[in-house]
Amino acid sequence: MGCTNMPSDASTTTQSLGFSIPSPTDVGASPETAGEVLWLLSTNGECDLPCFWGIVVGATPWSEVETWMNEIGTIYYDPIFYQDGDYPAYSIPFQMSVVSSDGSRKAAFSLHVTVGNDLVQRVQFVVYEEADVLEEYFFKYSLQGVFRTLGAPNQVFLNVTPTDHTYSTYDLLVFYEEEKLALDISANNENRDVVCPQLSDSGSVVYLRLSVTNPNSNLTIQPPDWIPYTATEYWQTIEEVLGIDEQTFYQQILANRSACFDIVQTEP
Repeated sequence: MGCTNMPSDASTTTQSLGFSIPSPTDVGASPETAGEVLWLLSTNGECDLPCFWGIVVGATPWSEVETWMNEIGTIYYDPIFYQDGDYPAYSIPFQMSVVSSDGSRKAAFSLHVTVGNDLVQRVQFVVYEEADVLEEYFFKYSLQGVFRTLGAPNQVFLNVTPTDHTYSTYDLLVFYEEEKLALDISANNENRDVVCPQLSDSGSVVYLRLSVTNPNSNLTIQPPDWIPYTATEYWQTIEEVLGIDEQTFYQQILANRSACFDIVQTEP
């Protein structure tokens, strides 16, 4: 299964820019670009995770994806997302104008593709925005959206960091081991005593990363730039932090996208 609407006859113009990131592709620059990207966000390319935007890791040829990425924006080589020095990664940044509760602003997100053996081996999707924008445009990649598609996760980890202010910050990491899919959410909590990890008014998600890796490859479930789940000085299990197991967490998120959970422990 290849990428939807990816013609194979266009020339490619991948740039070797090292750490120099090109200007983001403006989703609203043309009706064609806006229509394509918004369609992908709303339908996920008419496929279900772990397929992403029509890309099946371990099966979709890189040539197809490269052609499509070059048609929609400027690709750059991204050393940050390399793994083991053997798997190059290619990225394309996006931005789009959105109308949020506090007025218009730019939403930023990016697509990163890791390549090996001429096939896509990993797709990483990164969103940098606040909850009200995420809810409208990126719901398919929220906890409830992912849970609806894939069911209960195998593991959930948390890191809660108290601050000197009235809020706390936290990171939440979700694993699907068989699919080699990982979801990482960062948020600010106005209430220091709870975690509200949804893309809604009750939570303040500011950063979302979704990674899908070829389960038959030797690549790790987490990209190399993520804090590894084995870092016990940072990550705790959901049982340790919230006092509930993965199944209970999954069921409560499915029942209520705005679910909040009491924190029972904040330090490893």
